[in-house]
Amino acid sequence: MCKFCNRTILGGYIAFYADADGKEEYHNHICCVSKRTCEAKEDKFGGIVVELIQIENKSDDNSNSSEENE
Repeated sequence: MCKFCNRTILGGYIAFYADADGKEEYHNHICCVSKRTCEAKEDKFGGIVVELIQIENKSDDNSNSSEENE
């Protein structure tokens, strides 16, 4: 589990492992929320936004392309 917060009053954000009491930095933008892959980003006015990453299903792409070729 990670905790995201502002790096400074001027901007930027930083993440820490929640169970490390802010002592161990998490060096990635990727996180999980309810078993779904998400990405954390800095937003306007010092906010932090966590967005769901859309993963395309490769099997759906193959079935659609075969239908178009018929």
